[in-house]
Amino acid sequence: MEFQRVILCEGFHDRAFWKGMLLHRFRCAEMRTDPIGRSVREGQFGYCTPTGRFVRVVPMRGDTSLLLPEWRRLLQAREQDPCPEVVILNCDRDCLATATGVGSGGFSIADLEREAKQIEGASATDTSGYVCMPTSWGRVKLGLLVWECANPVDRLVPDKQSLERIVVAALSQVDRSRATIVREWLDRTPAPAMPWFHKSFAWSHMAGWAAHHGCEFFYERVWQDAATSSALENQLGAGAFRLIQDVSQ
Repeated sequence: MEFQRVILCEGFHDRAFWKGMLLHRFRCAEMRTDPIGRSVREGQFGYCTPTGRFVRVVPMRGDTSLLLPEWRRLLQAREQDPCPEVVILNCDRDCLATATGVGSGGFSIADLEREAKQIEGASATDTSGYVCMPTSWGRVKLGLLVWECANPVDRLVPDKQSLERIVVAALSQVDRSRATIVREWLDRTPAPAMPWFHKSFAWSHMAGWAAHHGCEFFYERVWQDAATSSALENQLGAGAFRLIQDVSQ
């Protein structure tokens, strides 16, 4: 029986961020086939960790509502599929930061626990932050990774708790002068603030200093610079980074 670790993320930029993190921070190897020899395709990316574990990153086309249905499907793995041993649901917090930090809202571990109670034999969250689920091949660990950072409101960083906020906060931590240039440029644009203003911050950094390859390369590339990589770990926070380490090793 072959196993896999599965990361269900919102979209292609999340997938690119995971790619940079797995390749450059955790020294995983990119894989074109899964443990049973089938091609990794349909927008999915595959990796082999330094300890030989297979990790599959699956983007949900930007639709958070697809995370739980896909997780339920994975719990009914077919014989021709590698069996999931760890499944991580990864999404934005999608609330606004406050003067003191994160703010509240969005998907939570309590939502996973409510789902788990519908499956006989499921346990509460363990000390590692996982909900453990029974399956025909053993217990599967289900985790939640929410993109958010604890920085209070900062005019150089978007307020919306999201992947973009983490990346821009890290870039601002490394180079405040560059972040100030981006904010001043945004302030001069005639368009009003929009629901996607948090993306305007991140993509302005991309357009100014990494435009030659586009957004996906930008989200991967942030992990290649040592100072930015360290700042990203800081912005992710100890709890989130511990979960990332666990699935990446």
